[in-house]
Amino acid sequence: MRLNPSLGIRRRLLEAAAVAPLAGAGIARAQPTFPTKPVRIVVPYPPGGAVDLGIRALADPLQGILRQQIVVENKPGGVFTVAINSLAQAPADGHVVLATNASFVSAQLTQKLYDMNRQLMPVTPWSRVDTILTASPDAPFNGIGEMIAWARANPGKLNYGAPGGLGTMEHLKVLEACRRYGFDGTAIPFKGGPDAMIALARGDVHLCAAVVPLVNQYKGKVRPLAVLGDRRSQFLPELPTLKEVGVELAPFRFWNGLAVAPGTPRSAIETLQDSVAKALLSREITAKFDFIGMTPLASSSSEFGEMIAADFRNFGELVRQAGLNPP
Repeated sequence: MRLNPSLGIRRRLLEAAAVAPLAGAGIARAQPTFPTKPVRIVVPYPPGGAVDLGIRALADPLQGILRQQIVVENKPGGVFTVAINSLAQAPADGHVVLATNASFVSAQLTQKLYDMNRQLMPVTPWSRVDTILTASPDAPFNGIGEMIAWARANPGKLNYGAPGGLGTMEHLKVLEACRRYGFDGTAIPFKGGPDAMIALARGDVHLCAAVVPLVNQYKGKVRPLAVLGDRRSQFLPELPTLKEVGVELAPFRFWNGLAVAPGTPRSAIETLQDSVAKALLSREITAKFDFIGMTPLASSSSEFGEMIAADFRNFGELVRQAGLNPP
């Protein structure tokens, strides 16, 4: 049966939209109205990807709510540092916003090129993307239980894709399963998700964690096994979660969010948070996100910060155990 989480999602968005104006009413009266000029959203990826498309979809209703032009700037490179530096060079007034995601956490843990706690102030998430544990059509197992049993019986033979290289969220999640259930697996690094999925479809690797858009793109060529989250995916509603098949791992939430520079006035942060939550209620947004494979998600700045902190806790120890963090 196809799940329909839209009512619950819309309720949470409405709740998020209601928080900021109440919390920031007193502050807003004491400071100039925000925004007073166009708002730039810096995207740390090239044009045309899922994050870029999602931000551009969000920008349309956001312009009407903020009554200012939204300018999307693509600044890829340097493992997010080019985009982070662009934010740091702008005034801390909320008129420059950085598009972030869960990969910022794993990149910081494994490469230490920046410090999210020091350089970024979380505003709100704007979407989540379900991640699916996916098998090659030639893999010698048909489900999660069979995969674990086969890997235990054949030490060192299981290999899995690591989209984006070693230390990415997709790599760490499979590594967590290996450590938790006592089997070995060899991570094979790839430049990105598409390269990893091509290898998976060819049978070059047994397993790969991949976001829904990629799984849908390779429908019929790969075998989805389970959702790496705490709820089923609305895009693959018949697919069970890991917990439903008896595998206990910390739920993986691949989120997309927005951040500003530290020192940004609280009133500006709350206005952005409130405006994003309202924009996400647009049915046009829902249709565009459905096409990309995203689900709208909004929260307060503090709740978003707690989500990020949980990711650092969940993956930090794995990174240390695997020796993936630099000296």
